[in-house]
Amino acid sequence: LGHHPEIDLVGEDRAKGIWELYVYSSWEDRKTAMRLGGFYHDEYVKEGGEWKIMTSKMVQTFQETWNT
Repeated sequence: LGHHPEIDLVGEDRAKGIWELYVYSSWEDRKTAMRLGGFYHDEYVKEGGEWKIMTSKMVQTFQETWNT
């Protein structure tokens, strides 16, 4: 899940953004769960009047797993 975007215009048809990432996952069959956090660093381009993602990179800052 992406949260709290910070998007800056860097030109008429270009923008950069940072999104906070926070995820919980669990696997019943393995009896494990995981929590992960990080940030997406995106670049956007406007083509034909529509904004599109040009690049997206996720930088993980933490991960923890445990048995359920």
